[in-house]
Amino acid sequence: GMTRGLWDYAHSPEAAASHDLGIAGTALAEADIAFVRKHAGPPGWLLDLGCGPGRLLAAMSPMGWRCVGVDFSPQMLA
Repeated sequence: GMTRGLWDYAHSPEAAASHDLGIAGTALAEADIAFVRKHAGPPGWLLDLGCGPGRLLAAMSPMGWRCVGVDFSPQMLA
């Protein structure tokens, strides 16, 4: 199940618009990309479950990855 607060967050256009702003340009933003690059092997399919607005996929796609993002928030996917 999902709490009402999480449901509201997941369906909030404002939350989707600002989701990655708090970590943009930080070491955390670079660390998850570096982790995937290190452990994923050569480019192929990349499935990001809980992708939010797709920050990781946007970084990996130009490197030759075929990316698929899944999130329960339609606003995040938009």
